[in-house]
Amino acid sequence: LNAGKSVTTDTLVKICAALHCGIEDIMDVVED
Repeated sequence: LNAGKSVTTDTLVKICAALHCGIEDIMDVVED
């Protein structure tokens, strides 16, 4: 469970960063 929460938090952080950068960056993360 702790590992799952850690991964979820990391994912949320990446999403937040992508949202701040823009949709294009989100697509970069998804494709990468």
